[in-house]
Amino acid sequence: MYRIKTSELLSGKGIAKELTSIEVVKNISDDSCETKRHYLLVAYSLEYKIEFSFDKANKACQYIMVEENEINREKQNVNI
Repeated sequence: MYRIKTSELLSGKGIAKELTSIEVVKNISDDSCETKRHYLLVAYSLEYKIEFSFDKANKACQYIMVEENEINREKQNVNI
């Protein structure tokens, strides 16, 4: 399981380093899409949606966004 503590994100301690790897995130994501310049991957955990954005050119993690999920999901992603 990967732990994300949103209260510690700004200090650099709140996210496992593995979650900045596109290969790891692809394996645990529930949904994905592509834009011209980015890969967007999404994982759902309880009532939250966690979105990962990776640059297509170098596959570097651009951002990780955590927000409340407005859609009621029955299943929880056991990876997050």
